[in-house]
Amino acid sequence: MKKIYFLSACFLASGVSMAQTIEQDGHTYMLVESNEISWNMADAEANKLGEGWHLATITSAKEQKAIEKLLKGKHAEYWLGAYKDAANNWNWVSGEEFAYNNWGIGEPNNFLERTEQNIAVWERTNWKWNDEGFLGHIGGYVVEFDGEDHATSTMELNSSDMSIFPNPNKGEFTVNLNSQMSGNIQLNVFNVVGSVVHTDNLISNGSGLRHDLNLNDLAPGAYWVKLSSGQNSITKKVVITQ
Repeated sequence: MKKIYFLSACFLASGVSMAQTIEQDGHTYMLVESNEISWNMADAEANKLGEGWHLATITSAKEQKAIEKLLKGKHAEYWLGAYKDAANNWNWVSGEEFAYNNWGIGEPNNFLERTEQNIAVWERTNWKWNDEGFLGHIGGYVVEFDGEDHATSTMELNSSDMSIFPNPNKGEFTVNLNSQMSGNIQLNVFNVVGSVVHTDNLISNGSGLRHDLNLNDLAPGAYWVKLSSGQNSITKKVVITQ
C-alpha cells in the first residue's frame, strides 16, 4: 500500500491526511513510500498531485539537510527529481540549475554497467546521492511543492490584497482582505494534498474584511487559505508550527 509521510505523521492514500510537512526556504517536502516504483512512474505520480508539485530537487546544503530530516529512520532508497539527458548531463525536473551536488564516493558510476539515468538517496551512504537504475532497493520517492500565492479575478485583484498574520503561527491567525471583493465569500483551508480541512462562509460589503481563525487542532505544517467569490479568488500559504 502506498503511504505518504510528513515527518512522523502519515496518511494512507485511501485515508485522511495528518498534513504535517517539513519546510525549507519556502519549499514543502513530502515522502511517498512505494516499493520498487520506477523513476518514470514516480515522476508521473508527483505531477498528478497538482500544480506546483514535482519530484524533489536539491539545490543547496540546506535543502539536503531538510531531505535527510524527512527521511530519518528510513532504510530504503528514495528517488529525487534528477535525470540524465542524451548528452549525459544531469538535470532537475524543475529546470533549476544543476550546480550543487552531494554525490557519494565514486558516484555517479553506472554500477555493474547498468544504465543509471536518475538519482536516489539512502541511509546506507548517509543520504549521499547515488545514480540508480535498479529498483530492488527503491522504497519510494520524495516530492516537493513550490507553489506561490496567487489570485484569479475579473476585477483588479492580486495576492497582496490578502494578508495572514501572524505567519507562521500556532493555529490562531487573522485573515485580512483589502479589496473590492464583495457579497458572499467562501473561505477554505486546504492541506498539502488539496483536501479541505476548514470552511467558513463570510460576507463583505466591498470595503474589505477581517476574519480570525483558530485552527490549533490541525497538525503542524503548510496549509493554503483561499477566499473565493464567483470567479474571483485569492490564495495564500500559511504555516502552522508546534
